Amino acid sequence: MRDDRSGDSGVIGMSEFALRVLRTVAPEEVAAFEPDLSVHLRQAHSRLRDGGRPSRDIACGSGIELVDVVAPAALYVCVALGAALTEGVTVPLTRATERSVSRLARRLFGRPAPSESGITPGAFTAQQLAAIHADALTEAGRLLPGEQAKTVADGIVACLTLRDGA
Repeated sequence: MRDDRSGDSGVIGMSEFALRVLRTVAPEEVAAFEPDLSVHLRQAHSRLRDGGRPSRDIACGSGIELVDVVAPAALYVCVALGAALTEGVTVPLTRATERSVSRLARRLFGRPAPSESGITPGAFTAQQLAAIHADALTEAGRLLPGEQAKTVADGIVACLTLRDGA
């Protein structure tokens, strides 16, 4: 899945940002999550909106051997941080527009319209990146063991630092 909203501006959508982070922190899980990435992101948005979090005991397997999965937690943290990163810039216009579009979509389709804000990798100061890392580490630490949480936080900052992706 490619959400290429970047053009010349370098702005990427949440789907592309999450996919870049996933490729950085859990490349072995990309094949399992990429085909349904939009579904996983919608679930993360729903959990965030409803105040829930993915289970800390995230695992999958054949029943014989369980394997820890980092992707759901990483996607949740991306969504949580993505909302915070884009909110300061886009909130006033976006809120007014989203309300109107969401009402129309609910009337037409019976469900809210998906909205996606843009993130501009390479546009953050060292101080902002340090704050983002701290927030990502805190959020990931609620879902993953220490080293995995640090890997997710490091991956998010790396993807925000590199303009062309990871």
